[in-house]
Amino acid sequence: MLKIWLLLPIIAIFTLELQKEWLIISTKDGVEKFDPSGLTLWKDKLITVSDKSENSDKIYELVTKNDGYADAKPLIFLNKEQISQYSGAQKYRVDFEGVTNNNRFFYICDERNRNILQVSENGDMQKMPIDFYSYTTTQHWNPFSGVTNAGFEGIAYDKHAQKMYVLNERMYRHIYEVHDHKITSDFDVPSGNALPRYEGKYAIYPDFSGAYFDKYLYVIYRNEYKILCIDPQKKSIVSSAYYGHITKKLYHREDPFGLVEGIAMTADKIFLIIDNNGIALHKNAAKTNSILLQFKRPKGF
Repeated sequence: MLKIWLLLPIIAIFTLELQKEWLIISTKDGVEKFDPSGLTLWKDKLITVSDKSENSDKIYELVTKNDGYADAKPLIFLNKEQISQYSGAQKYRVDFEGVTNNNRFFYICDERNRNILQVSENGDMQKMPIDFYSYTTTQHWNPFSGVTNAGFEGIAYDKHAQKMYVLNERMYRHIYEVHDHKITSDFDVPSGNALPRYEGKYAIYPDFSGAYFDKYLYVIYRNEYKILCIDPQKKSIVSSAYYGHITKKLYHREDPFGLVEGIAMTADKIFLIIDNNGIALHKNAAKTNSILLQFKRPKGF
């Protein structure tokens, strides 16, 4: 099989220092196992969504506690009629896989249907009129494969420029810049790996998952256990940060695709959220909780 190698430029590489970790539960939903997907900061609150169908009518706040748990509490309930109408009109089940906000609205990725939903604080929602399919098939290279769960995985918002960045996960990974409901640019950055690389029976393609914007675009390069700091104007990598020395030890096993689903950042902290796909914790095989991690943000990153 032909392999294509994409080389990374020489950049600053940081290693993240873990500060805290919490097992995620949802007492309101009455479950120990909550499946988060995506992360954002809104009014100093950590916000997430879930990729499970039964949770696709809510936006959650993660409330961290001193007992080592983070409680996923429903914060916003999507309008029942609107989400029902939207769900009924889609080819695939609704699959929330990323969340961001611009202070006024939340924006959620529906991965399998490759749509972006806009949600207000009172739960009113609508599908954003962004025509990804026409753009990719008539104007630019089309990264959409026939794999339904290889679609939109991450989303971030540049509040200053009023631009949104939507990430296609894999096969093939891609970044879309959106302004005023229109795609204004699309790009990828060098992965440094073959397309694909192999680990045993697995063919592993370069991927993206969560994203966050803070002067630069920060994206999770999940199966390399890295955060990439990207200059979206130059379409180049500024620096990267490695977290695999922490996450690889959390669970009894980890498939080579990685498990981190979301990222949020403050001036001195980086939060990562993990959806472990039901894999048991390394320290306690009886538990299968997802995890929220807090790292020290390196200076200059």
